[in-house]
Amino acid sequence: MSIPAIETIKQNFKNCDIYLIGRSPVIEIFENYNGIKKIIKLNNKLIPEIKAHLKLKKENIDKAYLLPNSFRSAFSMAFSGSKEIIGYLNEGRGIFLTKRIKKKFNPNEHFSNYYKNLVIAAGLLHTNIDRISLITSKSEKEWADNFLSGKLKDINIGISPGAAYGSSKKWFPERFKKVALYFEKQYGARIFIFGSKTDDNDCVKASTEESINLCGKTAIREAMALIERMDILISNDSGLMHLANALGVPVIGIFGPTIPTSTYPFNKNHKIIFHKAPCSPCKYRECPLEKKICMDSIKSDEVIKTAKTLLNLT
Repeated sequence: MSIPAIETIKQNFKNCDIYLIGRSPVIEIFENYNGIKKIIKLNNKLIPEIKAHLKLKKENIDKAYLLPNSFRSAFSMAFSGSKEIIGYLNEGRGIFLTKRIKKKFNPNEHFSNYYKNLVIAAGLLHTNIDRISLITSKSEKEWADNFLSGKLKDINIGISPGAAYGSSKKWFPERFKKVALYFEKQYGARIFIFGSKTDDNDCVKASTEESINLCGKTAIREAMALIERMDILISNDSGLMHLANALGVPVIGIFGPTIPTSTYPFNKNHKIIFHKAPCSPCKYRECPLEKKICMDSIKSDEVIKTAKTLLNLT
């Protein structure tokens, strides 16, 4: 969702050197991204983060655009020696910003616009971004080909049953499994289960005897190369949903406690399944109710029907 802001910066400063700074593994999705001079990976420890920003002094940074709203991102950037530090005025971090943009996030606005509007409000010309793309390298594609050798079928479906935010955003893994079993039985499809190590329990419950569970077994770039080979990804509202969309893979996004207007996949080859509950949107990581009303209203048959539409199956 930060790509439209990055592309706007690239279009406004055609001959500049662009550095992307962010935490692993998220920042790694931008490897091989066109027009980026260097990617700087941070971990969650503050002192190494400050040291990484101090090293930027030798690069003579002219402008630093802060997409995160956190106090820490502005505090760390203050050590970079950047002539300008531009960001939204949030979390009491104004002392570190040279250009303070006042704007509250509107849940009816897509996050990509929220980020892009930051750089526009700072003086850049508006650029129309109709599509976003992430790129896997030739070696990554070859690795995926070798890994998938003998495993692919005529129809290959990725399923992502996890969500880093919390269990409230997770559709029931048993229903993912029902979807998987249907496509295996009716179309001989191969099912691949994607997720991080923390999603292990959900991935196991979503797996069938024939599916390939990749949960926690791939680095982020490897997961990207494998997802790129899927015919579709069926996912909760999660990072993998956005990755697949940016890789050109059709996506079904299952939404419950969050409203899709702010975090739907950017590219058009997607379908959203969402039934607004009386209690949504909510900010609970764990649903306080006995039954997740928002997720319970989404049945496996609806997901199957939507997937068949995206796959052009009868």
